[in-house]
Amino acid sequence: MEVRRDIDDGPSPGPPPAQLPVADLPEREWDVVVNGAGPAGSTCALVLARAGLSVLLVDKQRFPRPKTCGDILMPDTLAVLTRLGLRQRVDSMAHRFSSFRVFSPANTTFAIPGEFRAWCRHDYDTCLVNEAVTAGVVFARGTTTDVEDRGGVVRVQFKACHRPIATKVAVIATGASVHLTHRLGMVTQRKPSAVAIRQYIRADFDLKEAVLAYVREILPAFAWIIPLGDGLFNVGCGVRINGGRGSDLNLRDTLEQFKKSFPLAVELAGRATDVGKPTSAVLRCGLTGNRHVHVGRIVATGETIGTTFPFTGEGIGKAMQAGEIAGEVVVATLAAGDINELAVYRERLDRELAPAYEGYFVAERWLARASVNDFMARRVAKSPFLQRELARFIAGTGDPRRLYSPWSIIRSLWQ
Repeated sequence: MEVRRDIDDGPSPGPPPAQLPVADLPEREWDVVVNGAGPAGSTCALVLARAGLSVLLVDKQRFPRPKTCGDILMPDTLAVLTRLGLRQRVDSMAHRFSSFRVFSPANTTFAIPGEFRAWCRHDYDTCLVNEAVTAGVVFARGTTTDVEDRGGVVRVQFKACHRPIATKVAVIATGASVHLTHRLGMVTQRKPSAVAIRQYIRADFDLKEAVLAYVREILPAFAWIIPLGDGLFNVGCGVRINGGRGSDLNLRDTLEQFKKSFPLAVELAGRATDVGKPTSAVLRCGLTGNRHVHVGRIVATGETIGTTFPFTGEGIGKAMQAGEIAGEVVVATLAAGDINELAVYRERLDRELAPAYEGYFVAERWLARASVNDFMARRVAKSPFLQRELARFIAGTGDPRRLYSPWSIIRSLWQ
């Protein structure tokens, strides 16, 4: 049960994309080389190719490949897919649900309505790469060992490749791995800020909502149960580790504790017909830990620059949005013939992405405490005002600071 094709007979994103070894590529100069074929890298490559640029997309793993994730496509992800013209294709294959059910440590519960999808990253990432290849991207396999801007041309060196690949601009979208950006002096914090674990469970269990649970026995970690359709579920938990109380938490034990102490998880495990091996991953959250998002002709994007949200650990949508911005800025830069235009990338990240993160940090601090978490759950369950604010927050159209503030609590007493 490592990847979806082994556990599910659901819709396929298509055959695996052709992936050449980088050593077999013809010698040439590319307009852009994108390192990393996750949501950020694939989105960036797609934008670039549709603009008519020659694009090489490289990933160290052979696709399709498993990925530790909650597998949720939140409203911000759906918005990017709509802009890219991919929404209908994803909707035809992803599992749909219309609410999140939240449980506080004292088991106070409420639902958050919204438009959500769930699709295993094994298939979702393959779908994005296939779209990029269809647009003209060349997809290759290789491990990037060095990226060097030599003034006018960037040379990307790969393991087991005797010669570097030349490109006008290089994009680094290697997820939580920051060894390349660290070597370039772009990173101020190498350590990840959070860690998550998940496993797939197949069970005869009827669950129409996704579940987000703050279980007293596992705080400060939070946990989830995500229905993926056809009796398949993603069960996992995550915790902030950057100097917080979760730094010494054994996440595998935490996941087992969740499955033994949370009633829905207990029932799901009891009805399981197949249980996958837990896999874990580190996360970079909050758009923090970076000195630069570009150096010369080298641009970093996605989780490499910390696009994953604190508090929820959701990262697909903001990674794609950052990749989309990076692609648009690189297109404009090469069209202008002025590398200084890459400075617009930082400006757009600060304007279009950064404001949301401060509110998520506020929410994270409030809900890490069981007493505050329970209090907020009771207020949300009783207040239409807080319910509306929470729905706007999840949809990406509201600021969490409007929800997690003394004024909101006071207002909720009569609204």
